[in-house]
Amino acid sequence: MADEEQLKIIRQGVDAWNEWRQKNPELKPDLRKANFREACLRKANLSGADLTDADLRGAQLEGAELGGADMWNAILSHANLSGANLSKADLRGALLIKTDLSNATLTGSAIYGASVWGIKVNEGTKQRNLVITDRDEPAITVDNIEVAQFIYLLLNNS
Repeated sequence: MADEEQLKIIRQGVDAWNEWRQKNPELKPDLRKANFREACLRKANLSGADLTDADLRGAQLEGAELGGADMWNAILSHANLSGANLSKADLRGALLIKTDLSNATLTGSAIYGASVWGIKVNEGTKQRNLVITDRDEPAITVDNIEVAQFIYLLLNNS
């Protein structure tokens, strides 16, 4: 479960959260299973945060810093991640249904098992070295989140 003190801080707003992050750069935010459904987290510094199983449906995460975040099994359906940095984020098993990834950076993210349907991407979306294999398998990367599931099936279906 999420750290209750950290939840109190983030519920005070993005400015309070980002200030706390600046003062505590060594701490890894523990926001596991947190309910951020339709929350306004624009430009929040969530880098390296543990957002495992978090509910971010409809959340406003434009310009958020999520680099290296553990978003395993997170629900990101209908979330707005335009301009967000998701570099090296762990999106394994995440639900990305009708998620806005316009101008987002996904470079080096792990997307094995993610459900990706009807997402919004554009020419500004950076999609390089997306890891489509699980942790215990040799890394295979692709440069397009929309075709990642297809490529994985081609490689693993006899």
